[in-house]
Amino acid sequence: MNRLLLDSVVEKIIDGRVNDITQQTDGVALSVDDAYVIQKKVTSKLGEVIGWKLGGTNEKTKQAFKNEELYFGPIFKNSLISHKGSKINLADLHKPLKGEVEIAFTLSNKIAELDAGYESHRLFDYVDFIHICLEMPWTQFEQPTSGLEWLIADLCGCNALLLGQGKECKGLNLNDVGININMTSGEDEIASGSRFNILGSPEIVLKEFFDLALKYKLDLKPGQVVATGGALSLIHISEPTRRTPISY
Repeated sequence: MNRLLLDSVVEKIIDGRVNDITQQTDGVALSVDDAYVIQKKVTSKLGEVIGWKLGGTNEKTKQAFKNEELYFGPIFKNSLISHKGSKINLADLHKPLKGEVEIAFTLSNKIAELDAGYESHRLFDYVDFIHICLEMPWTQFEQPTSGLEWLIADLCGCNALLLGQGKECKGLNLNDVGININMTSGEDEIASGSRFNILGSPEIVLKEFFDLALKYKLDLKPGQVVATGGALSLIHISEPTRRTPISY
């Protein structure tokens, strides 16, 4: 893709996100590599990256996008709502509101040592905590009709991430985390799912992300969160509540 066209796509995506509008691709074809170049430029203009969201890790999204490998996008500092008392104002988010229950990891200090020679059987050296979370996606381009490349370029559809309290990964058997995951708002269950809906396993997905992070030279930092993809199907969130507690 030539530089002028690439820059015009970057400005288009920024405009859509800043002004909260939906748009058409205007027939512009992107490659996956084009999409990640655009994503990186858009990300640099919109805020501090505090984590990464992954897609294409369950059967439904793989069927929709026919992806051969997972795809990723940023999570911004102003869109990460943690268990530590942060409150989410739904009015500040892109609409319509949707959510996916996911498993997330927090990167450890050893992530700075990640290189092409890392040992895949020691994945938990690079993460400190495992969390249950609710990832809330939004994209300005109709999907899946606009195509995977436009989803990647549009920050993999990032909107917000509600992060539950973490459990230490050291010495943890993932089978102990719980097969069934429930997200609640007050006494009402928002969503439930299973970690087995993540293709392969969360560990396999994490390894694939590390491989892509090395390929695309991502700036992984200690404390960043990696959300590994939907453990259940996307749900619509229609309640006009201003706060959504997380429990599991």
